[in-house]
Amino acid sequence: MLVEEIVEFKREVSCFAVPKYGILSITSDNTLGGVEFDFFSIWQQLKEIGLENIPYVYMIHSHPPGCPKMSSIDFNMVHGWCQGLAIPICFIIVHETGHTFYLCQKNGKKSDRDIITVDLDDGLKQIMQATYYLSMLDGLNVDVLDDLALDLSEHIDIGYTNILELTKNIF
Repeated sequence: MLVEEIVEFKREVSCFAVPKYGILSITSDNTLGGVEFDFFSIWQQLKEIGLENIPYVYMIHSHPPGCPKMSSIDFNMVHGWCQGLAIPICFIIVHETGHTFYLCQKNGKKSDRDIITVDLDDGLKQIMQATYYLSMLDGLNVDVLDDLALDLSEHIDIGYTNILELTKNIF
């Protein structure tokens, strides 16, 4: 007899990636209601790449069932990143029914955000799936997430999507 296994959401997971450069960070604080991007590690890597070489970044994170949209905490966090980086941020919430894709950009002292539809690159889809899978994995050792980020970056190419055109059209 086949028994259907019920997998429950255990934690939010975040992933920071740059097209053509790969995943810079995967983190989790192992809680259901918090997301943690490793600012200092990410910032150091972005400086090494050179912000002038990065047209936009991906900030991906998982949400528990019933929460398909950006929370006020998410918005405040993305606002800070937009102000600091001054490049568009593609903020993606992955959830039980799919994903919600926001394009966020600095606009003076404010940050604009728009929900948009994008044809997703295959590499980005794989990273989104991995991020959500890590949210449901039993016994996740968060200390190995940096190694996982490096391994995924070696095997998955994150290409550019049509976001650059959308950026020109929206802003």
